[in-house]
Amino acid sequence: MVDKAAYPLSTSVASNVLIYSGPTLRSLCASEQRDAAMAELHRALYSGPGVLVIEDCFDVRVVDRASSAFDAIIEREKAQGKAKGDHFAPAGKNERIWNSFQKHATADPASFVQYYANPVLALVCEAWLGPGYSVTAQTNVVKPGGRAQEPHRDYREYNYNQC
Repeated sequence: MVDKAAYPLSTSVASNVLIYSGPTLRSLCASEQRDAAMAELHRALYSGPGVLVIEDCFDVRVVDRASSAFDAIIEREKAQGKAKGDHFAPAGKNERIWNSFQKHATADPASFVQYYANPVLALVCEAWLGPGYSVTAQTNVVKPGGRAQEPHRDYREYNYNQC
């Protein structure tokens, strides 16, 4: 059972999941309490319940704009005859944008920056992964009747001697 008192920055606990306020965490991103916030988030993920929810983490308008960019990329690729399947379903069953990180940046730079410059997302990523983390993304839309991805983690191999 999750003890909310052990996570003072959380707003509540529901079904043993810690709930945080995006605006509250956002206010801590540039404050002297940033390190304490990251320590709590890390503890919640590492030795606490292992999952948390951040309400109002993203501005819905930013998410909608990014979604529109992804929809436009999918439609453009279909029109070019580049409809792709994924590892889990053939072309037409699901929609997939291979290399969506770069394609989003190219198609709509403003929404790309707004989407990935979220300070709350950065706070959680750094709390869990450390200051040298990197972000990537893929877009996979599972349609009704399409087979969903199996949960997995992709690892990127780095040669740190060449960085």
